[in-house]
Amino acid sequence: MTATGRRSRRPTSYPATSSSSLTLDVLRGNPAVWWSALALVVVQLVYTYTPVMNDLFDSRPLGWQSWITPVVLAVAIFFAVEAIKLLERQLDRPPSPTPPNKQ
Repeated sequence: MTATGRRSRRPTSYPATSSSSLTLDVLRGNPAVWWSALALVVVQLVYTYTPVMNDLFDSRPLGWQSWITPVVLAVAIFFAVEAIKLLERQLDRPPSPTPPNKQ
């Protein structure tokens, strides 16, 4: 409930205005995130391309064409989330004052 007695339309699990991930601060941010992402890529490549893992999990290496769909979808989802955050910031912004009419 809000101060006016109306129910808020947003869940309280995230802030009303999320900041954009399209900034240089994100790239210079927490190095643990980058190390974790690198470790994730290395483990995925080891699982996918080493014969021992292929035999152990009865899997097969993927061709480069098989990576196109997941990469394109990941990029599309990233930009969709950024667009939603931008829209939410725009909707939460108080209206700008209307300038007086010049006559």
